[in-house]
Amino acid sequence: MGLDELMGMPWSWQGPREVTEDGQTHWELTVRELPDFFVAGRSREEVLVEALPALTAFLGSYLENNETPPLPTALNSWRVMIVDEADVVLATTTPRFRAVTAA
Repeated sequence: MGLDELMGMPWSWQGPREVTEDGQTHWELTVRELPDFFVAGRSREEVLVEALPALTAFLGSYLENNETPPLPTALNSWRVMIVDEADVVLATTTPRFRAVTAA
C-alpha cells in the first residue's frame, strides 16, 4: 500500500477544537484511527493548513519502517466534514479530504 492510497482513505478527523490549559489557548486536530497523530496550533486556520502535511509525514513514517498504520474501516461511500465545536460544518469534500482555508 502506497502513500497516495493511505492518504485517500476515509480517516475520521476530529476537530479542530479549541483547548485551554493553564490559561493558554491552542487548537487541536486528531484522527480517531491514529491515536499517536496530533496537530496543534495557535489558530484553527493554522491547524487546518498543517493537517495534510502532518498526516502525509505521519503515514510516510510507517512506510519508511515497512509498517502499516491502523486503518479506518472500509466504507462503500463517505464524506469528510470539518466541523467546529458547535457542529457547524466548515468544509466538506468527497471522495478525498483536501486542505481548506477558513474564511
